[in-house]
Amino acid sequence: MANLTLRYLDELSYVLNSRRHLASQAKASSVGDLLNAEEDRFSSVS
Repeated sequence: MANLTLRYLDELSYVLNSRRHLASQAKASSVGDLLNAEEDRFSSVS
């Protein structure tokens, strides 16, 4: 029984960590997209 609980917690933490990783990756890419858009806007002016 304890073995199953440990395995469950292990899988749960894995899922939570991968979701957090995906969320931070999505945030980073959206920030990168914003920066690229600003860069394009300023470079097209000059």
